[in-house]
Amino acid sequence: MRRIIFAIFALAIAMFLLSSKMNNDPAAILSALSKKNASGSTELKYKLYLLGVVPAGEALLTDKGEVEFNGKKVYHLHAVAESSRIFSLFFHGRAQMDSYIDPATMLPVAFMQKISLSGKPDTEKEVTYDQVHNVMTSAGIKREILPRTHDALSLVFSLRSVDFSATDTIEFNVNTNQKNYILSGNAQKKELPVNHGIIEVVQAKVQIKRRDGNPYHQSSVEMFVWEANKKIPFLIKISANGIPITVKLVEAR
Repeated sequence: MRRIIFAIFALAIAMFLLSSKMNNDPAAILSALSKKNASGSTELKYKLYLLGVVPAGEALLTDKGEVEFNGKKVYHLHAVAESSRIFSLFFHGRAQMDSYIDPATMLPVAFMQKISLSGKPDTEKEVTYDQVHNVMTSAGIKREILPRTHDALSLVFSLRSVDFSATDTIEFNVNTNQKNYILSGNAQKKELPVNHGIIEVVQAKVQIKRRDGNPYHQSSVEMFVWEANKKIPFLIKISANGIPITVKLVEAR
């Protein structure tokens, strides 16, 4: 009986370690992704793992291209995230976000968000940005923002446009609610051995903090970008309030 218990325990540990490697090792993730050409992709599908191994949800990021919004031509980014089946047995959540970006400045002019949580009424948010006068408006309330402020989706869009050959520093202003945040850090190029070859990636390590110095709501993010394929983020490791979350790209189409 003890041998059976030990064998089950050993198998559980082995599965945990294998899952951890497949979800958190950039070379292992690229091993599967590199077999497909993602350079023309407009949809990125991610899976989210709590503690790096527990499937917590899925997210789909879609580049809808140029559209007309309030009489102007803008870029439209759309994202949907939803809790996994396992988590939904106890708690279901769904978030939808839309960002409309001025193609001339690559800055957002509007951001919309809808969050649905089991047992609670839906919450919706709409933010408009006046990047000339550094003002954002939400629910009829105007707030001062810093120059070149991004929302969460436009930030991803801009990160993919950074020329990492010319700079190794990252700094963006972010605000979708009330407080002004800064995302800042460093990036370096790395070569990963993948499928008997070498793939060049960018590893970025950044901190997200409030501009007013308040120590709350801080997060650290480590991100790996697929340099050769439109600088697609294929692995993101987030630590928020001490809880590690892994976001892994599983499909680009």
